[in-house]
Amino acid sequence: KLIFNIPSKLGHVFNFEPCKYQGPVRYCLWQTFGTIFNGYGDGNGQIYNQQFQQIGEDQPSDYHEWKVIQVTNATTGKADDLALFTTYGPVRRDLSAFGVPNENNQGWVTDCHARVLNLRTRKVLFDWSALDHVPLSEGQVMPTGAINGFTSQFSWDYL
Repeated sequence: KLIFNIPSKLGHVFNFEPCKYQGPVRYCLWQTFGTIFNGYGDGNGQIYNQQFQQIGEDQPSDYHEWKVIQVTNATTGKADDLALFTTYGPVRRDLSAFGVPNENNQGWVTDCHARVLNLRTRKVLFDWSALDHVPLSEGQVMPTGAINGFTSQFSWDYL
């Protein structure tokens, strides 16, 4: 028997699971704003109460990782609800060493961020960027085909 149907006017739904948010068990999921392209999707995490009404959401993120957890704040001793998620986006970089000719040798590469967001304050508590820590030379694939790095839409996913 169907008990919950999310109107998916926007796109696909992923990671539907129970989660703890503001005390009791809630339902968490991630929904696209549109389509999935080259393995990435633009969307956001959403939280529903036990009556299946939306009660929260995070900032735009990617569907690969999106979890809500509760931790005890060391200062206040109260529970904080956090969202752990990834984001992906194209950024300009000199990719001439990888055979990407472009204006001023500036091609496009996909950067991955791992973030922690306090859902109450909306403050990003942690932001780790792959490009800040993993050199392009350690990429597992070279720019080619649909990830050729020539445009932002076809940015090189080097990881």
